[in-house]
Amino acid sequence: MVFKRIVAASLASLAVLAGTATTSYAAYEDGSCQASEFCLYKNTNYSGGVHDFGPDDGAYIAEWFSGTATLVNNNASSSHNRFNYGIYTYEYSGYSGPAQYHRATGTGCASTECPAYSNLGSHNDKLSSHSGWW
Repeated sequence: MVFKRIVAASLASLAVLAGTATTSYAAYEDGSCQASEFCLYKNTNYSGGVHDFGPDDGAYIAEWFSGTATLVNNNASSSHNRFNYGIYTYEYSGYSGPAQYHRATGTGCASTECPAYSNLGSHNDKLSSHSGWW
């Protein structure tokens, strides 16, 4: 009887921990660019669909822009770094290839203050991974 209670309590604890882990991860990919996220947009000037990330993603394999059927990999045209540290984006998966630095903006900046982000220039439609730079 005591053994069954211990097993039941352990299973309940695991269920709570699993739910917590899922909740914290899901906050990044909710289709809304919020503080402490790195966001890529399908089109220039922060338009089209958005995909909001955590600080690191080594391969944009199965990630779509919200409200579209377009994969993020090699399809981003603008970005918004809402972390308090810089982000490097890379042309290839695994944090490799030509890189582009996206300065920290925290709560963000207007497109007139950071035009390099409203249009990714030579990196347009070429991004495949990113990492935070503390």
